[in-house]
Amino acid sequence: MARVSIVVLLCTLTIASNAQNDSNYIHFNKRYFKSLLLDTKDVFLFPKYLDKKDALIATGATLLATATFAVDRNWALLLQSNQHPDLHNISKYGLEPFGSGYYSVPVLVVFYAHGALAHNSHSNRIAMLGIKAFMISGALAQIPKFVAQRERPQSTINENYNPFLFHPFSHKQKHHSFYSGHTTTAFAVAGIIAQEYKHKWWVGAVSYTVASGVALSRNYDNKHWLSDVAFGALTGYGISRLIYMRQNHKRK
Repeated sequence: MARVSIVVLLCTLTIASNAQNDSNYIHFNKRYFKSLLLDTKDVFLFPKYLDKKDALIATGATLLATATFAVDRNWALLLQSNQHPDLHNISKYGLEPFGSGYYSVPVLVVFYAHGALAHNSHSNRIAMLGIKAFMISGALAQIPKFVAQRERPQSTINENYNPFLFHPFSHKQKHHSFYSGHTTTAFAVAGIIAQEYKHKWWVGAVSYTVASGVALSRNYDNKHWLSDVAFGALTGYGISRLIYMRQNHKRK
């Protein structure tokens, strides 16, 4: 994930010179990289940015995500008992790359190029905020992985798919299940796109459908439990909301 984040910067910086000077445009400059650090800090302070309505929604969503722990095992067994080569290929080649960055990063680069060449501020903002959301969400997703050290479904087959095997700070690759980094980045990028084009409902629908497909692919490929992707989706969406809100606040 970290290597892909570096690729994001290299690819977009190569065409940065085409960016416009319009005040609605976001540029790769000192201010942008400072905001990257500040927004990362704000993720840890997010409760102070929530009003009562948002706090209730966040609490409800967190409780709902927590409830998915109860069906982790049954969901995993259901998907693994319905495997098909064609579905596996769709999952591996059509959906998973949107979470790893191999598809989502080029999409953001295209948005950036379109913003620069067509003088389109929407595309510019999607690219710049999307890059930020991708990097922040991808980096922060590593923290719970390191702390929780939850075993992936594929490593618990001999344990009859026990979803409650945690080994805090064990430093083992197979124990990096909670939560899904792919799902987190997919929903973070989808959230930016949906918010920038909130006046076009179908854009958000497509964006979140793709992100949901990424989450499902992580379950189908036996890489993550349902609760892993539930918390990943919640976190990614929350990060996108925070980044977009902070950016709009700076413009006022």
